[in-house]
Amino acid sequence: PNIIVTLSNLGEIHRQRNEWDEAARLYGEALELQHVKFGAEHEDIASTLNTLGLIYDQKGDTCLSLQYLQDALLMRRNVLGDDHLDVSATLTYIGTIFYRKNMLKVAMDLFKESLRIRRSALGRDHRDVAFTLYNIALVHQQRGCYEEAIECYTETLRVEKLVLGDGHRDVSMTLYKLGEVHKAHGDLDKALESFQGALRIERNTVATEDPATVARTLNEIGNIHLARGDVVPMMEAFNEAARIYRSAGLSPNNLVVSGHLYAFDISCPEAAPAA
Repeated sequence: PNIIVTLSNLGEIHRQRNEWDEAARLYGEALELQHVKFGAEHEDIASTLNTLGLIYDQKGDTCLSLQYLQDALLMRRNVLGDDHLDVSATLTYIGTIFYRKNMLKVAMDLFKESLRIRRSALGRDHRDVAFTLYNIALVHQQRGCYEEAIECYTETLRVEKLVLGDGHRDVSMTLYKLGEVHKAHGDLDKALESFQGALRIERNTVATEDPATVARTLNEIGNIHLARGDVVPMMEAFNEAARIYRSAGLSPNNLVVSGHLYAFDISCPEAAPAA
């Protein structure tokens, strides 16, 4: 049997179990053997470096994570070329780290290069392109560039509806973020429209397993009605949100507003499992 494959498979099992130390040890052993077998640079070595970067990111060691990911990026450029989808994936991972560090210009540059690669390889109407547009929109939103954020979220929404259908969970997430930006931009009518669109989908997709998401959106709708002085729909939204919290054993303190970046491990156009 191939010991490198075995070590990598065992490492992936521990990674999926969130057993980061053991995963890092096994992938590290695989990396050493890959260097013996392949030399300094090889596609498989780059893949292992990339995975180790993700593991150390999950462990909270950002410095070591960036070191592995940047080594993976350089090797993938050298071995696969600048326009390969694996290069795009590593760019995205590095971008997510810089986004979390609030280094938004660096993150934006990385996401834009990733978008260029994905559009070139996959076309404009692909889910993975939508993922990258969503990331770019998040950066614009964080920087307060609301018109640019609206443009990117709107294009994300177009692709998601085309590829996934109008009622997909991803569509509701993008509608929610679009509502946030319209609200921050002072357009309460469009914000309300976006939040209501998100709510319709959430009721059909996540109401049972994730009631806090539905309650969160109802709270946003209630706040817009409050700002507009629409007392009756405001009370309806707030009361339903409160009822959902109580029935789920939650309180508003349990509410976490999602603003997560998409970081997907893509080695071929068809594959987009969440990392």
